[in-house]
Amino acid sequence: MNEEYIRKQAVLERLRPFDHKHADLEHGDEHFINGVETAIEVIEDTPAADVAEVVRCKNCKWFRKWKDEKNSYYCAKDNIAILGNLKPNFYCGYGKRRKDNDKRMPDET
Repeated sequence: MNEEYIRKQAVLERLRPFDHKHADLEHGDEHFINGVETAIEVIEDTPAADVAEVVRCKNCKWFRKWKDEKNSYYCAKDNIAILGNLKPNFYCGYGKRRKDNDKRMPDET
């Protein structure tokens, strides 16, 4: 399932300029403003999704290049070699971001 998640606060910040407190009531459409306020209430009352940021293998401290093999990597967490199958964009529950937060692949210069 491919879902997109957004930050509630970011949406609310974009809607608030159109609510009764901030909108131009003299020139604004009352129905539009009421709709915006209803949307704000719905968003505020919606529970947050249970999501967590993942660490992709390419940014993980356990991700290693397998000897001199091209495009072959392994996970040093459990010394599991998945030659040809472990891809840089994979992720798992063991992922830990490298402290240097280096965006380069392991062993690249």
